[in-house]
Amino acid sequence: MNMTIRFAAAAALCSSLTMTACNDKSKSSTDSMEDATFDQVDRMGLPTINTVFNHPNTASFSKTKFNLTGPETDVANYMEQFKTVLGAVANDDPAATAKALLPDELPNKLGSAVSDFSKLDGRKPEDDAVDVALSVVVGSKLAFLHSDNVNANDVPFQAEFPYLANPH
Repeated sequence: MNMTIRFAAAAALCSSLTMTACNDKSKSSTDSMEDATFDQVDRMGLPTINTVFNHPNTASFSKTKFNLTGPETDVANYMEQFKTVLGAVANDDPAATAKALLPDELPNKLGSAVSDFSKLDGRKPEDDAVDVALSVVVGSKLAFLHSDNVNANDVPFQAEFPYLANPH
């Protein structure tokens, strides 16, 4: 595939993701993008956080509210929920683990090399995010649950952009 087609495909993907994740509330179809406003409908920082900790329809937690807010209020709003879930899966230190996981952001210094996802300092495509998340969340008493037993992508990653394997 030549570079022009790759760029067009990447641009189309980015555009479709942007349109899917946002609701354009601009007043007129002739307004510029600078004048448009958007609603956040979902957010994902660390892989599996939303799946593991955010359960809808509980008295103290709203998955919708979590998805509509930013990470700046995570510690104040969700620390107790995270400690409760961590305690339920026999986490060795629920308070310390919740503190490490909140706010729900994927830390990465742009322009720096990503080194070790298990230290929560960025992520490479080949990092086994689910195994890392399970080993952080599930306590040592349940160590047999530290892996989903999927140890690699079934199709090799590409050496150049877009890096991910083609869908199949």
